[in-house]
Amino acid sequence: MALKSWGEFVKSVFKKTSEPQSLHHIAKAHGLLRRRFSRVDLPESAPPCLPRIQFNEVNLPVVNLSVGGACTKDPFDHVLPLLGQELNLELLWPSGREVLAARVVGISKHVNRHFEFLSLSPAASLVLAKLVHLGSIGKTLKPTAEDPSDEVRLNVSELWVSPTGENLKFHSLGEQTATLVTDQGEWHFPKFRLPTFGTEGRPADLQELAELIVLLSNIARPSLKIRQLRMTLENLSEPLLKAEGHG
Repeated sequence: MALKSWGEFVKSVFKKTSEPQSLHHIAKAHGLLRRRFSRVDLPESAPPCLPRIQFNEVNLPVVNLSVGGACTKDPFDHVLPLLGQELNLELLWPSGREVLAARVVGISKHVNRHFEFLSLSPAASLVLAKLVHLGSIGKTLKPTAEDPSDEVRLNVSELWVSPTGENLKFHSLGEQTATLVTDQGEWHFPKFRLPTFGTEGRPADLQELAELIVLLSNIARPSLKIRQLRMTLENLSEPLLKAEGHG
């Protein structure tokens, strides 16, 4: 960028406004902020199969997360709103837990804390990477136009597809509520029972159930069928947690 144009840019950024702007706001407004890691949303219902974050044994509800960090709610300021401070958080998931170093990198809506993870074990990284992968697929799913003739011919009452071929089909007849096709294979959702994978019908384990919940939670403007399916999976997570010996 030429010196003159750069000077004009700086002036435009720091021109006087009615209220001061944070560096985060300035960077975002001018397209200078880029995430190194993809983030996915976690449902507010916080089913027990999903990761949790604690600070000094206080639970901080997770809004979204990535392999590189997380955003949590902290309405009572358990974590002081000081940018740059480093602290230890505890990351918990059904099959493990670990203390990790983190840095406060953002504060938003007065109650949200944005953390950058400074240390994360390979085991925890793998758990989060799988969640983020499925959640990222959910973000790409869009509904197709409804065609009554397709519902009869294909036994599909609702169809969501992504540009890369993943799709979620809701069935109008039979014992299967829905079928999900991803790059990993095909999931089947029987009514009120655990999802099953592939032609062999292997039931989902707790980690896979969490990944499917995160996928459904990241679909923009979800239909009633998607919300109901997610609620069913969340209700199934607690008995599965106990069955696998984590409850």
